[in-house]
Amino acid sequence: DKEEKAARAYDLAALKYWGPTTHINFPLSTYEKELEEMKHMTRQEFIAHLRRCTSSL
Repeated sequence: DKEEKAARAYDLAALKYWGPTTHINFPLSTYEKELEEMKHMTRQEFIAHLRRCTSSL
């Protein structure tokens, strides 16, 4: 569902930019795998990755 994918993309960007205390749509535990992957990316790299992964929205 497009709305859920968009909300998850927002959550991931918010977590990368503002950290785990920011308001997100889904529980933080939902993103454990993604959070681990994000640790090794700059903000710019992560946003490029996010755009590639969500280009079909």
